[in-house]
Amino acid sequence: MSRITIDSDEGDMGRGRFSIRVYPQSPKSSLLLVSMRLDLREANYVARQMAKAARSINRSANLSLTLSMALHLRQEAERRAGIAQPKGPLRGLDKPAFDLRALASMLSRGDLLFFNMTGDQLNQVSVVGAIDQPLEKVQATTRDANSFGSALVPGSEAKVVSQADGITLFDWSINLPLVGVSGRMRMKENDKQLAIDATSGALKGGRWLFELAPLGPKVTLVTGWARFDFSNSTWLLEKILNADPYFGVGMTGASEVMLVRALRSRSAK
Repeated sequence: MSRITIDSDEGDMGRGRFSIRVYPQSPKSSLLLVSMRLDLREANYVARQMAKAARSINRSANLSLTLSMALHLRQEAERRAGIAQPKGPLRGLDKPAFDLRALASMLSRGDLLFFNMTGDQLNQVSVVGAIDQPLEKVQATTRDANSFGSALVPGSEAKVVSQADGITLFDWSINLPLVGVSGRMRMKENDKQLAIDATSGALKGGRWLFELAPLGPKVTLVTGWARFDFSNSTWLLEKILNADPYFGVGMTGASEVMLVRALRSRSAK
């Protein structure tokens, strides 16, 4: 095993520590583990203002930066080894397949993310999390468009515009320094799935799908899978993600984790 530790004493991203571990798996493959902890409250002015506006921003930034570093390291290692990145069209959204028994111990400690990628291109991101509340209570939270719509984009507010024939339209907006955005979404529910589509404004074209399942009388499994693009929002985010598309992949995953955390918190009320 190889291990590298980097301490960040100051700079645009604040103080913190990076840890990189490489575990050989076979003569031609290795497992890369990247850990990171940064405090944006000690970063540059823009990062400090964003962290001050919403506590979830600091967690989201750490997750996004960690994934970006891991993907860049993998890309460079494979380039040096002469491995070409695969290319292909975007796939359709598919419910993630996983062995629940194999993941049970990890789900007891936190939420899990799955990234389906073709080379540098993100096909979809999926999240799985266990909520210690009965199915009916979690369902009630997801059916509340005002509450669930606000949770869908961390830090946002949502307002229902119309409800008819099982379809709910709601407007959402987020008020953060330099990245304030808004848009409209459509929520449709059937017996098994909840589907949300961004129809206008920021994140237009994005799609989110969710399923709930009981793990017992007092525990609910949330499975979500989605594809959306944060570069289709504000000028600042567009410039950041054009410079580092992998950071956008991380932001997408961070948003899904924050959604499950919000559902967990609101279902407990």
